[in-house]
Amino acid sequence: MTHRLIHTTTRTAISSPLLLKTTSHLRYRTVAWFGTSRSQWFRRFLSPKEEKELYLGITALFRQKLKAKSSTSNDSYRNIIDQVILGTQSTATNQHGSADHTHTTSTTKAIPLTLKQLGQLKTDIDAASKAKDLAQLDALWAQLLQAGHQIPTSMYNRLIRGYLSCPANDGLDKAKQVVDTMEKEQHRLPTTRTCIYMIQAYLKRRHLNLDDALPYVTMLQHYSLDKLRTPFDCSVMLRYYVERGNNAHAIDFLWKDTMRHRDVIQPGPALYTQYAEWLLSSNASSDLLVDVSRCLVQQFGGPSSSSSSSSSTTTTTTWTEHQVSTWLQVVRRLAQSDACVDAEKLMLCLVSKTNNPMESHDIVKSTQDNMRQGIQAIREIINTYLNQAQDLKVLAFYYRLRQSGVKEEAFGSDLTRAIGNVIGRVEQRQEGDINESKAIANEFGLVAHGTTRS
Repeated sequence: MTHRLIHTTTRTAISSPLLLKTTSHLRYRTVAWFGTSRSQWFRRFLSPKEEKELYLGITALFRQKLKAKSSTSNDSYRNIIDQVILGTQSTATNQHGSADHTHTTSTTKAIPLTLKQLGQLKTDIDAASKAKDLAQLDALWAQLLQAGHQIPTSMYNRLIRGYLSCPANDGLDKAKQVVDTMEKEQHRLPTTRTCIYMIQAYLKRRHLNLDDALPYVTMLQHYSLDKLRTPFDCSVMLRYYVERGNNAHAIDFLWKDTMRHRDVIQPGPALYTQYAEWLLSSNASSDLLVDVSRCLVQQFGGPSSSSSSSSSTTTTTTWTEHQVSTWLQVVRRLAQSDACVDAEKLMLCLVSKTNNPMESHDIVKSTQDNMRQGIQAIREIINTYLNQAQDLKVLAFYYRLRQSGVKEEAFGSDLTRAIGNVIGRVEQRQEGDINESKAIANEFGLVAHGTTRS
């Protein structure tokens, strides 16, 4: 249609005598109006200078809009990076006023801190915490607020711990203010340790209602911070659930999660003992005692050759009197049930890790009560095997105890006599049955080592 119009107009203009002079002009206007060439369009309406100014204006506007739209995304990504690497979020630009005017967050731009200055802040907080100096801690808190997002959340956790080391009421109130400021004013995510410190504070202050610690337990769950990965955190939460009462399900879930990640958490004897104490006090089933004893033996190993292939920890772990006493109770409970084999393994583990709990000068300085309890545990294991006519297991247990350094005097005259009778019966069966001899030699090595009757 357009081409037809152009063709008609041009032909009419040429055939008219009056318009012959304007033919070339009309042809030019026709090309200018209806041509599709981009270069001709700009040659008609824009000079080179105007074209350049238009280009620069468009690109400048595009960059301005792009910067405005990306600033929000940049802030979000910066907050994520701060939270992952430094454990903090950027301090909000507009802050609400604090109840204490000395702790109002400054809206002015913070002066960048060097690593040396951050290290000095850490040292000052630790020193003030040790001195229980509330005034100095307040001054350091003001410095943290002034520094804004440069301060990692771990530094605030140190401040909270410092306040909690001060006199009960004042220190706890200050710590609560710090947590509230972090969450509500700075929009800074707390960490697991933030909540754990607050929960532990209520556990230590017996005069306080433990229900008041519930908001911090809820905070752990709300921010998905309940993935505990240190023995300290697990210990605090285990104590909290135990003292709250009627939390068997929560304790069971916590312990299973701890065992599932024990390669990361690396629980020590203290955490195992804490859980075993709850099992003993709550009259838990022997199955749970068996499970925890097996985990303990697997982690800390024993004197047998199989310990070299287990995931046992180093031998530098120190066991306290209380821990040995608790696990000797577990041994006796297992020996009285159908888990005598597990009781034996646990007993051998205790002997190997305490350098012999039957002696009065071992590395844990066992009390007379522990020695008596240990001897009684050995008696119960041997008597259970005797009642089950398990002579070879009696001899194997006796042999391994002696190999671990338990002296003959620890067994007592009656137990030594019973073991001698067992050896006599085994020797008689050995003489008449070649298979019995092979079983002894292969499994226990008693014949090869020349064990004699007492």
